[in-house]
Amino acid sequence: MKVRYIAITDIHRNKRKPWAEGDYVKLDAGESSDPDGNILSFHWFYYREAGDCMEEIEIDNSFTETAGFKAPPIPRGKNCLTLHIILEVKDNGKPPLTRYQRIIVTVVPQDLFWPDR
Repeated sequence: MKVRYIAITDIHRNKRKPWAEGDYVKLDAGESSDPDGNILSFHWFYYREAGDCMEEIEIDNSFTETAGFKAPPIPRGKNCLTLHIILEVKDNGKPPLTRYQRIIVTVVPQDLFWPDR
């Protein structure tokens, strides 16, 4: 029996914090790999229930290794938002193996953001 290994997800470049409202947040899993050499498929999605932003976030190119979205505006009375983005990586082995990884994005108002971003 051959032992199979789960894909290695690499999203370390997505760890920048915080993001200003209106910024385009880039998501990149391009350094991910599969130890077995299988082909990987990607799916990025917004996990609304885990954060405090109740509006829907539309992720561009959500079924590719590189995706992104526009950081939403901060509602009146709040000083930041927390968004949870999930990356699902699946290989094409038999059976297919899946790994999930979460990115937590903090969004702050433009006027609180420092200029050297």
